[in-house]
Amino acid sequence: MRPLADLPPGGAHSKQVFMIMRRLTFRFAILSLSCTCSPLAFANQGGESSSEQVDRVLREMSTAVRELNYQGLFTYEVGGALDSYRIIHRVDDETEQERLLKLNGPPREIVRSGHMTDCLSRGDQLLRGLLRSTNASSELRDNYNFYLTGDERVADRMATVMHIVPKDGHRFGYSLSIDKQTGLPLKAMRVNADKRVMERIQFIELTVGEPIADAALQPSSAQSRTADHDLIECGPASDEGRPAWRTQWLPPGFVFAGQRQSANGAHMQTYTDGLATFTIFIGEPNSQPAMQGRAQLGATVAYVDQRVWQSEAHSVTVVGEIPFATAQRVVAALELQ
Repeated sequence: MRPLADLPPGGAHSKQVFMIMRRLTFRFAILSLSCTCSPLAFANQGGESSSEQVDRVLREMSTAVRELNYQGLFTYEVGGALDSYRIIHRVDDETEQERLLKLNGPPREIVRSGHMTDCLSRGDQLLRGLLRSTNASSELRDNYNFYLTGDERVADRMATVMHIVPKDGHRFGYSLSIDKQTGLPLKAMRVNADKRVMERIQFIELTVGEPIADAALQPSSAQSRTADHDLIECGPASDEGRPAWRTQWLPPGFVFAGQRQSANGAHMQTYTDGLATFTIFIGEPNSQPAMQGRAQLGATVAYVDQRVWQSEAHSVTVVGEIPFATAQRVVAALELQ
């Protein structure tokens, strides 16, 4: 496997791919992840079946990360490196505001605001059980097994431990420790098919529900970046205005979640199964290839190839939280309608 640093630079597209990889891993540092142990059976509690309890915990987690005020410190481990972050999240008049600061190494800060709490991405809809398709493969349970294995203490709070095990090789596994009181994820890991931990996040300090002053959400320097909204659209994703590019194959359970066309003419289409996400980038006809090969940053992979349609060459990139073999198959199945 060629590491990201070994891929030759290729101007704006190369930088864009790198930034998307960083954004996905950075986003993971706010929420996601997987397990290194075998799942165990979980005893029913409070009259709930195991299935009902899993559904409730997932709904509570999806709601909590968007609708609660919280701030704290967490660590993020990927590729042998351990970084620390501060996150501040406030909901004001049903609008989310968030500030994320890296506390070691080169300064980095991202500020987000203006996202409505009732504006649900396809991933949120799947997690909350709101999206019901006639195609059964769009259901989370068709592609993952969910196991509740007991409780543990994280950041001085009691958490429910949930292992999420994929049923096929097209996605990674997760292990989540979810705060019993608020539903916020306190610790998370993502692992590959070999049970190797690819990314790990863990809160070491967390305060929930207290008022957050305006000053706490203000950027600290001119170098702070205002985050773009994810490519995933809120609410039902429509085919209206969707580019003529189609992939003839998707991993089971992945659904179209939004699209965008960049200023340089590249098409971007995003797909999600509710937990994992990947984006397809199609460059302009006969554009200079940014790079070819594959790269990985934690659980986020990038696969870059060239395809020729109607005698015109296009650079095609798949970036997301899926194995390389899956990304390659998505690229191979891409067609111009």
